[in-house]
Amino acid sequence: MKYGLVALDIDGTLLDSNGELSARVRRTIKAVIDRGVMVTLATGRRISSTLPWAKALGIEIPLVVHNGAVIVCPKTEKIQLQKGIPVTIAQQIHTDLLKRKVPHLVYKGEDHGDTGYLPTEFNSRSRALFLEYIDDHIQNVEQVYFSEPVIKISALGETKQIMAYLEQWQADYGQDTSLTIYNSVDYSGVDFIPPACSKATGIKHVAEQLGLSIEQVVAIGDQANDLEMIKAAGLGIAMYNAPQEVKEVAKYVTSSNDQDGVAQALEDIFL
Repeated sequence: MKYGLVALDIDGTLLDSNGELSARVRRTIKAVIDRGVMVTLATGRRISSTLPWAKALGIEIPLVVHNGAVIVCPKTEKIQLQKGIPVTIAQQIHTDLLKRKVPHLVYKGEDHGDTGYLPTEFNSRSRALFLEYIDDHIQNVEQVYFSEPVIKISALGETKQIMAYLEQWQADYGQDTSLTIYNSVDYSGVDFIPPACSKATGIKHVAEQLGLSIEQVVAIGDQANDLEMIKAAGLGIAMYNAPQEVKEVAKYVTSSNDQDGVAQALEDIFL
């Protein structure tokens, strides 16, 4: 199989544990692009925190952001595709989370999900956690207004709190949204994103734009939101620092993000 497109997750994959891009990874990606292979980023990040990395790497083809809900051109910064959670469903989720006192950010469709809106009642105890685990572009609001379909709702709390509600959320909203679960030692998060939406659907859309099939894609990632992309790609690769359930669906496992795992994989395949 001749692979024509590489899709890279950012955090925990492209970047090391300090959030930095190593010289080897940068050099290898440039060498791959110079050989005529296209490279893109597929991330849960918003647009404005993804574009700088695309530009640093010389990526000019569309990027998949917000876990597949938005596709943006890095050259023009124009939106090519945007999916959303219907307003009524987003309002229900928001009300549910408020009732259960689960801290959450709402990424609204009007600004293409570029700001996370945090209800003020969660500011004092949750803002620092969101800044550490989720995003650095947060705006506190007394009330969240829903005028257009919502890009994403990100809930974050202690693992026991999130897990206590997860089954009910799947039952209540699983038909109208896609749920992605993130786990750390003490805290867990749930992203509610548009239905039938994932990095896999985003990468498939980009591949088709480029005249490629998903089987011609190499996808590399390290977290639960990379699972579908890794499974769908012709060659799905997990980072060594990925949890076991991600490694199990990958064709093979490369080194960790602190050992230039992306560079190692791309060198083995293309160079």
